[in-house]
Amino acid sequence: VRLATSLVLAGFAALLGVAGCSAESGNSGAVGITQQGIISCGTKGNVCPPDDSCGNWTVTLVTSTCTVKVLTPDLGAELSGERFAREIRLAAQLQDPRIVPLLQAGPAGALPFYTMPYIEGESLRERLAHGPVPLDEALGILRDVALALEYAHKRQVVHRDIKPENVLLTARTAVVADFGIAKAITASTRGGSAGTLTALGSGVGTPAYMAPEQAAGDPVDARADLYAWGVLAYELLAGEHPFASCTTAQAVMAAHIAELPVPLAERRPDLPATLTALVDRGLAKDPRHRPPDAVAVPRPPAPPPPSRDCARCTR
Repeated sequence: VRLATSLVLAGFAALLGVAGCSAESGNSGAVGITQQGIISCGTKGNVCPPDDSCGNWTVTLVTSTCTVKVLTPDLGAELSGERFAREIRLAAQLQDPRIVPLLQAGPAGALPFYTMPYIEGESLRERLAHGPVPLDEALGILRDVALALEYAHKRQVVHRDIKPENVLLTARTAVVADFGIAKAITASTRGGSAGTLTALGSGVGTPAYMAPEQAAGDPVDARADLYAWGVLAYELLAGEHPFASCTTAQAVMAAHIAELPVPLAERRPDLPATLTALVDRGLAKDPRHRPPDAVAVPRPPAPPPPSRDCARCTR
């Protein structure tokens, strides 16, 4: 990791000027490796090594104005930088309040990068770390993610990496980041073969949220996003991942393919049957048993409004 991270440093140095982003004052844009081997940049630096929960195919820099992601050297070497940038420009046409827009893409030295606005707030992963999410808050998050998927699926864009780290919580809504990145990576692989990515160990997606067909290396469509949405919903509502007992990437991918989680209705008998049935349908092993895309997904019920009696009590 330290070697790969070192190779990315030159790219970040260029990005501080190229991407229109700058580190916070007080560090003059200095980039370096901490004692833990993690890149830092500026006082607001929040950069993840290539093998942590931020994803295994990018290194991420967060400044006060934007987020910069640089593909790792092994992956970047297998891509056409020009085609990657072109695919990012196409993905940037996704304009929806629940989707974090892509701003620009280009080379950082020899490595491709892309940028997004900095979103004030926290990721869903960070929110989950604080403890159980109240039902009304969870339903709002799930509705926002489903609406973002609906917008993208209508335009034939599949995310392929829906997970709590890519769901960002703002004051008003949940927004989804990294739309179009998976397609840009696979489409710009030299020779057009996604098999190279798997051989590098840099397959697009996160094992804990991969649909069975994605974990098996088969072609995927919008229904893979709905499976990931189902995993996300289960985790939000049950309080833990459906395969929380799996401790390795290989084990969790095998579970996605062959094991059934404890039914959500057993974990949360207080939830409406329509909601647990919706999550169960999203988690179907066979994509034919899931909705065809997010357009066909019934929205989770809206949070119930406060009763008039309670409203009077709080006045």
